[in-house]
Amino acid sequence: MAPSPAHAHSYRWLRLRRTVTVMTSGDRQRRDGAAKRVQLTSGDHSGPKDKRGRPARTMQPDRQQKKAAASKQWKALFARLDEVKRRDQERQQRRQA
Repeated sequence: MAPSPAHAHSYRWLRLRRTVTVMTSGDRQRRDGAAKRVQLTSGDHSGPKDKRGRPARTMQPDRQQKKAAASKQWKALFARLDEVKRRDQERQQRRQA
């Protein structure tokens, strides 16, 4: 028995839906059930994470080093701010003279 014209659009949707599941984009699921969460563009494409080796341990700077680095950054920032203020004052004085 042939489908009636009223149901033809629903069969067309099923046919289109089948082609959409093959091509994944965004957060849609693949046909094997695995969700495609991220489009990998660079980095490690070597497979499941549990099969990879552990990443190398990086040394964390101690508290004193962090404090010294932050202090140096603040000093540089305030020095720059003082420089900008000084230039602005000189510009104002030249305008008034």
